[in-house]
Amino acid sequence: MIERWAEAPHTNRGVENTEVFEQIAFDDLLKNQYNGMIGSIDYLEFTVFNFSNPNDVINYILELDPVDFIDLEHGGGGYSKMWRYTGGDIRILHGADIEKMGIHVTITADGCKVLFAKTLPSVLFYNFVEYNANVTRIDLALDNFDDIYYYPSDLDMYVNNSLVSSRWRSCRFMHEKTMQGVITGSTFYLGSTSSDLFCRIYDKKLEQQGKHIDVDREWVRWELVFKRDRAQAVFIELLNNNFQLGETFVGVLTNYFNILEPSTDSNRSRWMFDKKWQRFIGEVKPIRLYRVIRERNLDTIKMWVVKQVMPSLATILQAEESLDWIVSEIFANQYRINSHHIHLINEYRAG
Repeated sequence: MIERWAEAPHTNRGVENTEVFEQIAFDDLLKNQYNGMIGSIDYLEFTVFNFSNPNDVINYILELDPVDFIDLEHGGGGYSKMWRYTGGDIRILHGADIEKMGIHVTITADGCKVLFAKTLPSVLFYNFVEYNANVTRIDLALDNFDDIYYYPSDLDMYVNNSLVSSRWRSCRFMHEKTMQGVITGSTFYLGSTSSDLFCRIYDKKLEQQGKHIDVDREWVRWELVFKRDRAQAVFIELLNNNFQLGETFVGVLTNYFNILEPSTDSNRSRWMFDKKWQRFIGEVKPIRLYRVIRERNLDTIKMWVVKQVMPSLATILQAEESLDWIVSEIFANQYRINSHHIHLINEYRAG
């Protein structure tokens, strides 16, 4: 049963000092902290048309071993075949017309955690650019623990009091209960779930307890779901923004939705942001998403090396005071150059 529900006031809302937030021991490859909250990639889908063999997608884009995938002996979504990674929920859908449907990959939250422990998000996203992958969905999450800025019911209250500005045209507040009246879920939606970009905010503690998982702290999760062109755009934004997940999340959010201070000014565009909302979004600037088409050439590779790899190489150089290891590894890994790289080399030499 789903109905609207008025919650009692919470005593731990309205964080005045985000420095008191407890440091959460999450995998640094997956998550980063922003303003006392934890950002992460929670879901990912992409399609590749450059390869006809799913083994190549596994090798060159995911950088995993094809022997670790099993055939599920059925397909899905118009594909006749589906492989699943034995270490986590990463699925390769293939067996359809390559030109029309390509090879499709879905990676759940569990799959993201497993994958990013082996292949850095920066490496994966660069592989998307290099092999012209079409990113069709990315879910970004922002977890707020302990001292909660906003519960879903709080956001509904601001909407009811006309204290929000939003590019989204609709919103929904939902409470889920058992037939015995036990609340098992509380969610606030911004935008339509069928659109290219929407946001959901839900009480993660309630959700976990509904699954009989004990959670001993307050926990509200914000999720932005990017589909189709919006997914393509946000992956480029993350690539350009050094994978600052939290900053990217809040930057996109504040471009679409903000909570306002009450005002008697008839021009709502002049209303100030609510003070607690200002603490929530911090110093980040709004991010407008534009689809960026990058030309894949040797200059793109060089730019990526400078931006993503050079700080690590400089660290090694200062520690060892020698180029020997770096040079030896470059020569030792030449065997990993594939036909696509050879094409880029020849194209570059041809001028």
